[in-house]
Amino acid sequence: HFRQTQRRWAIAGLLIWAAALIAAAALAYSILWAVKGSEPYQMTMQAVRDDARVRQAIGETVETPFWVFGNIAVQAGGTGAAQFSIPISGESGNGRVISQAVRSGGVWRLRLLFVSVEGTDVPIVIANPDKLQIPNAPVDL
Repeated sequence: HFRQTQRRWAIAGLLIWAAALIAAAALAYSILWAVKGSEPYQMTMQAVRDDARVRQAIGETVETPFWVFGNIAVQAGGTGAAQFSIPISGESGNGRVISQAVRSGGVWRLRLLFVSVEGTDVPIVIANPDKLQIPNAPVDL
């Protein structure tokens, strides 16, 4: 009787651990899905894919991996901010997208967007309306 009870508890413990791992994976996937589906992420990637300099350096098909790095914060009143560091790859090369967006009055605007391409020192600046300093980028006066 004792061994049978012990075996049942062991099986129950394994099932609880398996359920916890599945729940953690589902949570991680839903957070990534929310980030990749967000308006600032979509704006960022559309601008990157539309830029001829990026397509020339990376390739016509710009891909992102499953994992992206960044954060999004939206406050009441229609304000917010988002920052991303997104690895990209294409048939011609690899790079990293750096993006900062701000939300004011419910409208997102790209504050900074550039692509660092592997093997080059000078980043491709797509958007920098606030004239923020970017390492190795030409200064636009």
